[in-house]
Amino acid sequence: PGKYTVHDRLGWTFMRLGSPGQALQSFKTCLDLVPSYGPCLYGLGRAQEARGQKSDARKSYEKYLSKHPNGSHADRVRERMGP
Repeated sequence: PGKYTVHDRLGWTFMRLGSPGQALQSFKTCLDLVPSYGPCLYGLGRAQEARGQKSDARKSYEKYLSKHPNGSHADRVRERMGP
């Protein structure tokens, strides 16, 4: 695994600790390293959603689905996006 996975894990740790702002930065760093890494795209959307950035979250979810339509988080992304 590369450095990007460390930022993914760190992002989810921040989310569990209730710090979506710090999670957002970790997921962005991950995506700077690997722009289409699915778990970080999903994590970015979740962090944005937790911060009330609904429009940005939707864009992140849409990007996730465009890159990973059958990815491990695809069903959860579709649920979060709603109709």
